[in-house]
Amino acid sequence: MAFLMNRFLNMKLRSKFLLTYVVLILLTVLLIGTVTYYTSVNSIKSKITDFSSYLIEQIANNLEKKTKDVEDFAFNQFRMSEVADKLMAEGSDSAGFNVMESKMMLNFLNDFIHTKPYLHSAYLWTPSGTAGPRANYVERNGSLMQELVSLLNPQEVQDNWGRAMWVPGDSGIVYMQKALYDVRSTKFLGVLVLGVYDGYIREIYDSIDTLSGGDIYIVNEKNELLLPSRSVNGLDPAFITKSLKERYFAANTSIRSERGTFLSTMISISNDRWKVLHLISVKELTQDTEAIAYWTVTTCVIALFLAFLIAAFLASNITENIRRLLQSMRQFSGDYTHKAVVPKGRDEVAMLAEKFNFMSEKINELIHTVYAEKLSKQKAEYRTLQFEYKALLAQMNPHFLYNTLESIHSMAKLKGEDEIGELICLLGNLLRESIAKKGDFVSLSEEVEYIRKYLSIHQLIDSDKIEVFYEIDPSLMDVQVPRFVLQPIVENAIVHGIEAKPGKGVIRVRCQADTRDLIVEVTDNGIGMEEEVVRHLLQTEDRVQEDGQPAKHTQVGVNSVSKRIKMLCGDPFGLVIDSRPGEGTTIRIRLPMRIQGGLRL
Repeated sequence: MAFLMNRFLNMKLRSKFLLTYVVLILLTVLLIGTVTYYTSVNSIKSKITDFSSYLIEQIANNLEKKTKDVEDFAFNQFRMSEVADKLMAEGSDSAGFNVMESKMMLNFLNDFIHTKPYLHSAYLWTPSGTAGPRANYVERNGSLMQELVSLLNPQEVQDNWGRAMWVPGDSGIVYMQKALYDVRSTKFLGVLVLGVYDGYIREIYDSIDTLSGGDIYIVNEKNELLLPSRSVNGLDPAFITKSLKERYFAANTSIRSERGTFLSTMISISNDRWKVLHLISVKELTQDTEAIAYWTVTTCVIALFLAFLIAAFLASNITENIRRLLQSMRQFSGDYTHKAVVPKGRDEVAMLAEKFNFMSEKINELIHTVYAEKLSKQKAEYRTLQFEYKALLAQMNPHFLYNTLESIHSMAKLKGEDEIGELICLLGNLLRESIAKKGDFVSLSEEVEYIRKYLSIHQLIDSDKIEVFYEIDPSLMDVQVPRFVLQPIVENAIVHGIEAKPGKGVIRVRCQADTRDLIVEVTDNGIGMEEEVVRHLLQTEDRVQEDGQPAKHTQVGVNSVSKRIKMLCGDPFGLVIDSRPGEGTTIRIRLPMRIQGGLRL
């Protein structure tokens, strides 16, 4: 398969088009032909099955009527005769029949074969058996008594409780066996056997066999073929008998034999007393579809020939523009000189050629600007080195300031200026924290410690102006929060709330858990803010003041915290500001419960 795929991929485009057209049309025609063929066959089978079902239903009804006529005739003859009384007397008198009674018995049996021409013989079996068996038997011609007696099982007939049994015989005779009972006492008296010419039953379907082109079989309740086979299709009777015993046949099924496949239709009547089986050769059914197969193949051949001509014409037209484009590409790749391609038509390949013409012109322009770009690149590299140098200087300056502050702190301690020394120490610690190379998240304990130092500086500067209270659940200290998330909030509370208010300012920092989230609140008792100010404070775009100047640093800081939280934690998290003029402001921060390595459940 891989070899064939490689061969196909290595073909020229014209050959690919040609092969593709041929394969597609071949598959289409074969698919349509196959579907048409099998649809026709299935349609024929369906119609034949419906016809067969109707046919054997009529046969079954006629069979039921004919066999019932024989059984009713036998019962009426017995009921109107004096045989029942004589048989009752035979059962109570072991002396048996006298000559007159035996003659009466023969007359009773002769009445059957003389009244109905379809009856060949009649036999009366009695339980006592005192009368000779030949005295109880009459027939038209031939001698079939031995066969009749061999087929009779009196106990089996008696077990049917008056229901007649039909069994097949040889020499064109079928036998109806019926138990006889006394009408008054229901005592079993014997068995009446009537030999019926098979033509009486066969005439039901003899003409239909030829008309339907199939074989019709009459089956008794013991799954035996009632009549000798006259198979149109040459089926072996032994095969039919074996299949019946093994219950291979069912309604509307197919069965295989050495003679081919046959469609079987079977119907049961009188509680499975009779079954009518119809077998039709599938080959005979589908012989007319050979014409469909012939025309399908012929159509495929013609379609392939036409497809080859059409594909060759289309492939030639399609690949002409591609050939011109390929020739131009080879020339351009060799010496970078381009001769415009003039395509035929306005199809996709023609549009591709136009785009190639445009691209080639642009490439020529780019070739002339390569030198200028190289110079620009050198200048950019030089500027990059300058930026790196400035970044190094910017990194060195904070370290220099931190070291200087440490020196001032030591000098203040030596001179006894403890308060100044503490202030410088706190400032140095804040500077060191700000330049420390940490990630985007720190623990809540580190963030709170940073705020303690920041507020301690303000308390040292403003003396009793600011009072701070912390309400923090110790179990939350290992929760990870965005770095520097509290400092802008606290700074905003001091600058915009407490500094503008006379008297002492109070700041409360609360940290608590809310389900799976962390809630951090910073509350001040400052002058508060108007609703419009709060709205502008949380706007995400760059803001300016009414005089056109950029917004204050603290306002930008609060806005930056809000955006950083949403970027790092998602939209459900962020800031909520609750402020009332003259009463104070509460900024509530909602963060996920995040510890080192994941979320706390």
